[in-house]
Amino acid sequence: MGVRTYSRAEWTAAQAAWHDGGYRDDLWGLVRLHAARRGMIWPPAGTLEDSIDDESPSQRIIVVRAIRDTPELLRHTIAASSSWSQVVDALIGASNDRRAEAERRDALEAERRSATDIGRVEATAILRRVQS
Repeated sequence: MGVRTYSRAEWTAAQAAWHDGGYRDDLWGLVRLHAARRGMIWPPAGTLEDSIDDESPSQRIIVVRAIRDTPELLRHTIAASSSWSQVVDALIGASNDRRAEAERRDALEAERRSATDIGRVEATAILRRVQS
């Protein structure tokens, strides 16, 4: 990937977008720095009012969730990306993978419990026959 250069006007406009969009340094500082190193000088799309429960969550709220829940994954994702779209796609993919893994574990646990319950029923039936 070639190095992307920006004019002073583009840089200034991007900095204003971060400031005017309410991207606080205490939450966004390191993310912003890592993103800028990858050529992403503009903030991710979205507003302060966005919700993860929106029908189509914004880039901003998806990244906010990653800042809070999976900061290490976010850092690695930014390091491997050149746009916020790539970052968000990777975060969504990882979230879907985690959800699928959790569902698989839940299904295995339910299957194990069911087998245990069947075993108890069979053991109870055998004991009743022995006692009669």
